[in-house]
Amino acid sequence: MKGFIKTILILLFLFSVTAASSFEKDYRKGIDYFYNLNFDKAKKYFINAQKISPADPRPLHRISQIYLWTYLGSKDTEAYRKFFLVSDTVLALIDTTGIFEGKEYLKDYWFGNAYAARAIAFSTQGEMMNAFWATKKAMGYYEDALNNKNDFYDALLGIGIFEYALDFIPPVFKWALDLTGLEAGKKQGFLKIKKAYERGNNTKTEAAFHLGKLYLEFLAEYDNAQKLFRSLLKKYPENSLFLFHLALAQFNNAGLEKARKTLIEILRLNNQYFLQTNSFAYFLLGDIEFKENHFDKALVYYQKFIENAVSVDYTGIANLRIALAYKFLNNDQGYKKHLQLAGYGNLDIPEDNYAKEFSEILFDSNLTAIELKIIKAQNLLFTKKYKETVNLLKPIINKVKSNDWKGKAILTLAEALLHLKKYNDAFNLTSEAISLEYKFEKWLYPYALYLKSLLYFENKNFKESVKYLNKAVEENNYYMKNKILAKINNLKLKLGIF
Repeated sequence: MKGFIKTILILLFLFSVTAASSFEKDYRKGIDYFYNLNFDKAKKYFINAQKISPADPRPLHRISQIYLWTYLGSKDTEAYRKFFLVSDTVLALIDTTGIFEGKEYLKDYWFGNAYAARAIAFSTQGEMMNAFWATKKAMGYYEDALNNKNDFYDALLGIGIFEYALDFIPPVFKWALDLTGLEAGKKQGFLKIKKAYERGNNTKTEAAFHLGKLYLEFLAEYDNAQKLFRSLLKKYPENSLFLFHLALAQFNNAGLEKARKTLIEILRLNNQYFLQTNSFAYFLLGDIEFKENHFDKALVYYQKFIENAVSVDYTGIANLRIALAYKFLNNDQGYKKHLQLAGYGNLDIPEDNYAKEFSEILFDSNLTAIELKIIKAQNLLFTKKYKETVNLLKPIINKVKSNDWKGKAILTLAEALLHLKKYNDAFNLTSEAISLEYKFEKWLYPYALYLKSLLYFENKNFKESVKYLNKAVEENNYYMKNKILAKINNLKLKLGIF
């Protein structure tokens, strides 16, 4: 009898080990397909894993993420509905399961993940109070996880993401932060995400992605961003999101041909769960052609972006650039038409809001030949053709009438001269730009202060560099403030004051 019981116990032990092994195998395969954005295969493996271990909430949570990402990538309303159905089940399962017994920090962590996903979903529908309360719950659970296990850095990632993102909340919603007691801060969020990437165990992929995004948009560290996105793509080569952010980093580092190849790969993959990313690939291809002063080619890509867009996001700025392209091609009818369309983007997005206001100014006036040359010069500067920039602007710089266009011309010329190490001329020009009063393009003032700081840095006058950089921070409250802030932070890193 004892031998029989012993045999049964051994068989039960072997079955539990095999089941656990099968669960982990299916779950890991699901994760690999998940991060490669092959959601159909990922879902099959997650369903198998959930059947093997019904008490484990992880597979269902990943399935809920698939529905959420599907909605975010294609605006499929049925996917949005299914997300909440599965998410409700996940929350109930986390609450009742016994698999976290003795590991309360894991229970808190998965509660945090579930509420974080709900916060994202609510925010996409403009349900801001629901989004804030879900964020508060997520942050609370992540903090509890860290309190229970202070070296559990995976939980730090969620806190960092929210602290960074909440700093972008419009002033109209600041009262909600006070009401919920949530803290916001780009720098503290960045530092937490960085630590999670360096010390976390189970969130390396997501931490690498978010850290890469912050190197790109918060620090203008384009080389570091590219390294992270490339490392992710070695493991997940079909991830359109990773590819798109790599293309952005390449584009901003003036690697236009590399960015073009990356974007064409996104269009080749044509992931139907990420239609919005596909459309943004067309948009960025349009930007590449625009920056290269290929306005006829830019038109084609911008129009494809608008045709394939799943929302009005960035259609305002796309129509403005279409209008400008038509102007360069001497098509006044197309120019006027798309100036009017530029007012119908998403006005909550700074680029679309700028497009609306600037297009109204252009519609009431008219772009002159000199102003068109300034736009071409800005493009030449972006593509690092510094001598060509100087040669185009020097003959016309004193002919520019309005302060807004004069400021654009002066700062474009000054930046080109800086890169050519003609510092005295660049100093004089930035001083002139700082002295001008701008009517619409008020962002030129903080950018001029930043450029003056950069000039002092290049000349090793670090005291004056810090002085002007601090002034730039104080005045950086206008359009392009996030792009200017990234340049400011990049210079702070070089000065050792970040």
